[in-house]
Amino acid sequence: MIIHGKDYRFAGTVEGIERLGKICPGGDINAMDGFLETATVSESIGLMREAVFILNNAYADYMKEWEGEEVPRLTQGQTKSLTLPVLQGAMTEAMKSMRADAQAEMEITAKKNEVSPPEEN
Repeated sequence: MIIHGKDYRFAGTVEGIERLGKICPGGDINAMDGFLETATVSESIGLMREAVFILNNAYADYMKEWEGEEVPRLTQGQTKSLTLPVLQGAMTEAMKSMRADAQAEMEITAKKNEVSPPEEN
């Protein structure tokens, strides 16, 4: 997502999902959507701001560790100064990325555990 001319991306890494779970109501990421629908404005903004920060930094950590590349990181201050529409857009992108990463991981794990039929000679 382009914010002030920089491309900020998001990822659902193990650490990112773990940190996100710690800030979700009841520690349940799956309950986040329901919470955001019923929360006060202040509560929902706080959760979105933290989620965007966590998942962007998860992406930046991933890129640094595995690709040796430095990419733009959002700071806490930057997330606090976003407009509401930009924050909501970033939250949508962050959650889409996290869910895609989680789905890809489940598919990889499932393929590793599949039993192949014996090869014919």
